[in-house]
Amino acid sequence: MRVVLAAALVLLAACSVKVAGAPCSTDSNCPEGEYCVAGKCQKQPGGGGDGGGADGGDAGCTSDPGCSAAGATACAPADPNKTGVCVDVGGACLKVQQLRGCPSPAQRCESGRCTCPAASCLPGETSCAGGALVVTCALDVDGGCGFFPDAGRACPSPMVCGRVDGGAACNCPFGGSPAVGQCCSPESATACVGTELLRCVLDAGAQTWESELECASWGERCGSPWLGAPAQCLCSPVSGAGPYFADPWSGELLDAGDYPTGAATPPWCRFARLGDALAAAGRAPLGSNPVVAAVWPMVPGWEPSTEYPAGDTVRPTVPNDHVYLVVSDGGTSGSAEPGWVKDGGFVQDGTVSWQDQGDNPGDSTYFMDETFPLTVPRGVKLAGWCLTDAGCEPQKIAVLLTSNVDGGTSGMLRLAADSSLTNLVVGNIDAPPASTAVGCDDGTVKLIAVGIFGEVGASATRLSHALQVTGNCAVDGLLLFVGETRDSAIQMRTSRSVFLSYSGVGVLPLSLPDGGPDLRPVGGGIENDGGVLVAENTSIAGSQSYGLALTAPSATAALRASTVAYNRGPGIALLAGAAALDAGTSVLLNGRGPFAAQTYPGILMLGGSLSVSGSLGSGGKPITIGYNGEDGVQVMGGSASIVGADLVGNGDEGLMVGSSSVSLRDSLVRANVQNGILIFQGLNVLVQGTTVAGNQGPGIVVGNSPTGGNVSAVIDSCQITGNRGPGVVVRQPSGATTTVSMRGNQVSENARLPGLLNPAGMVFQTTATLPQFEGNSVFGNGGAEISVRASYGGGLPWPLNAGGCAAANRVACYSGIGSDVGVENLNSVLGVTVDATNMQWGFPLSATGPQLNRDYTGLVTVTPHCGTWDAGVCP
Repeated sequence: MRVVLAAALVLLAACSVKVAGAPCSTDSNCPEGEYCVAGKCQKQPGGGGDGGGADGGDAGCTSDPGCSAAGATACAPADPNKTGVCVDVGGACLKVQQLRGCPSPAQRCESGRCTCPAASCLPGETSCAGGALVVTCALDVDGGCGFFPDAGRACPSPMVCGRVDGGAACNCPFGGSPAVGQCCSPESATACVGTELLRCVLDAGAQTWESELECASWGERCGSPWLGAPAQCLCSPVSGAGPYFADPWSGELLDAGDYPTGAATPPWCRFARLGDALAAAGRAPLGSNPVVAAVWPMVPGWEPSTEYPAGDTVRPTVPNDHVYLVVSDGGTSGSAEPGWVKDGGFVQDGTVSWQDQGDNPGDSTYFMDETFPLTVPRGVKLAGWCLTDAGCEPQKIAVLLTSNVDGGTSGMLRLAADSSLTNLVVGNIDAPPASTAVGCDDGTVKLIAVGIFGEVGASATRLSHALQVTGNCAVDGLLLFVGETRDSAIQMRTSRSVFLSYSGVGVLPLSLPDGGPDLRPVGGGIENDGGVLVAENTSIAGSQSYGLALTAPSATAALRASTVAYNRGPGIALLAGAAALDAGTSVLLNGRGPFAAQTYPGILMLGGSLSVSGSLGSGGKPITIGYNGEDGVQVMGGSASIVGADLVGNGDEGLMVGSSSVSLRDSLVRANVQNGILIFQGLNVLVQGTTVAGNQGPGIVVGNSPTGGNVSAVIDSCQITGNRGPGVVVRQPSGATTTVSMRGNQVSENARLPGLLNPAGMVFQTTATLPQFEGNSVFGNGGAEISVRASYGGGLPWPLNAGGCAAANRVACYSGIGSDVGVENLNSVLGVTVDATNMQWGFPLSATGPQLNRDYTGLVTVTPHCGTWDAGVCP
């Protein structure tokens, strides 16, 4: 019974029986105004109890859990859904009072705060409820907890609910490949199925793949331009040898979003900039020898009942300066030509849809939006390219022009080792001058059917050079045409060679008005300042200055079957180095400057060495050096060997010699305006086996230097005939010596025009030395055959004696009247004598031999003589 009663009392105390002094567990078990102290209700802490505690209050007062300071928020001890404020009830005993319930019944008080259960969610968060239901978290009450509702948004079939970016959304079931009609996400996503481009489209709440474009119909592939990028129709890749197409008219820029690759079709897959095409080819594997194709956009004419694929272009059969592009998937044109529009609009033609593309680009490609210099990478061939054969001319395929070349030394186009240019015209228009249009400095480069000009168009500014070859570069050029430059068309400063075949340097004359060429104002032709020039079947013509200049000891040039013509300065200027002219080469009509007083020789030598190797024989190929403004060849320095040359019609001498070691052999010197040959200075000069004929002055003049230069010359086995002046004139200027040997020469029919002053066949005008004078035949000339007009050195007789009849000199075909004799001595009164013994005389001899005033005049020794010589038919 007691046990039951005690238990009942404890239960009663726990049930908040409000009786003073009753047992309690919290203040709420006590009457109003009393507190639970040491398990009993009493008026105030510490009063009427069993004594004070350590905190100064009643030893039985205990602060509520969570109360660390008065005014702090704590959880209600008896109700986990409520919070309160800690109040000091005396003696520093803190009790939770001023209770307030949490906003949501699902919340529980923890550490003085209302806290949602772990299963709650954040408002707006999405989740899946079942396989195809998307639910969104919402608060049960304001300030309360978030819970997912039972209802939500059902995913349209075939979509299901799934996790997306930390939440949930309707999307496609995991796995499977894209296909038309299948589920897709996210909306507007793209994918490829083979060459077909699919797009994810929202329709009636469901997202499915739909076909957007068949890329193959445009000649493209389907793919992503880079990893992670959306799929799209892309240009087909170009690899290896290419070709990589560049087309500024139809191509696209790299930054335009179409990602051109250089593929030929469709047109927008071509590079709009040549530099981009060259860079792409430069990334090809070494040794693949890729090609960059500069498109020549001649557009074909429209044709009836013709299949036209997408990307094709045509022009009307009656040109209207516009072109038209296939913008559909292609088709077949109608039987009759459609009516073309010129407003960018569309024209339906059979099953083909055309769109006006604007102006016809004509027959030239203009690359103007470039960053110069452009570099043709190692092993790359840059070529003009015909996409159609409609009127495509190989040498006019593409024109590379620029409007933004700076004035630096790099120029427009640089060629790396083993690169090449083919079927191109490279030029400058409306740009500041740069050093060069095309340049190279290493390896071997090839130029085939290429035109390079420092000026294109009347308003252009000329570049310094069309082609500049420097460093360790070698050039192999076939059908290379260069010119229109401010300085030289080709500048060579290389340790290697430049080979030109069937090429042209300078500006070739297109017409000959009034007997002269149509010259353009350009600089020089080829400046060889180091390197080996070889020119075969090449024309160096039309330059304002020299045609070819060699200016360094290391410079050499070999011209084979080539022409140097119409240059206003010297055709060839040799300052140093070595030049060789082989059979079939001509040096013509040079040195005729823009003013009458400006004339220059065909070949001017100030140093170096010259070798001319032609042939005058039957079937031979002479080297013609003719009709130049001044001398044909003027040797003022260096050495020259001339064989098989035809020196004809030059403005002064055929050959002028003012230097040592010069030889002219087996050649023809004819119809020159002054002397045939003038040797006014130089040692070791040889004229051998040469015909000197029909010149307007003497045939050969030896020793005529105004500066008193010495001469040592040999005239051997020459035909000297029909010249307006004497055949040979020998002079010795004051302070100089003239030494001349003559053997085996025929001097005939010279100085025969009436009215000539003191005519003769051979004239010794001043003192000279004759080491050898034998075997010469002098006949049929006007006046005396041999005329001596000065004393011989040392007061000795003039040695016309050959020493015997085997090598006798011969005179004939004179009248014997007046001065028309075999030998005349005009200085007898001064005691000058002539030794003419052992000669053959052509006038009919008497029994006593040659006679004074018939065969000779003056002090001439004639005995013994070698009898009569019959010259044949005398003129």
